[in-house]
Amino acid sequence: MPRYYFDTLDGEAMIDQDGEMAPDNRSARDIATKIVSEMTPGKAPHIWAGEPFKVVLRDEGGKTIGTLTVTATRRSDDA
Repeated sequence: MPRYYFDTLDGEAMIDQDGEMAPDNRSARDIATKIVSEMTPGKAPHIWAGEPFKVVLRDEGGKTIGTLTVTATRRSDDA
């Protein structure tokens, strides 16, 4: 079973050194989605301040499989 890595970026990079085993790219994308859903609440102040939160999914060879990005936009008159 291949290993996948899930790097997080929110102004600073946290490179996943351990990774997780998954049977295929689709399953690894599901794991990335779970990571985003679990981590987003703690990143909300940064996201609402205009900093995107990203999870970059890499395969064993270091190739990027995909990136999930959470961003927020506010109306200009919103305090």
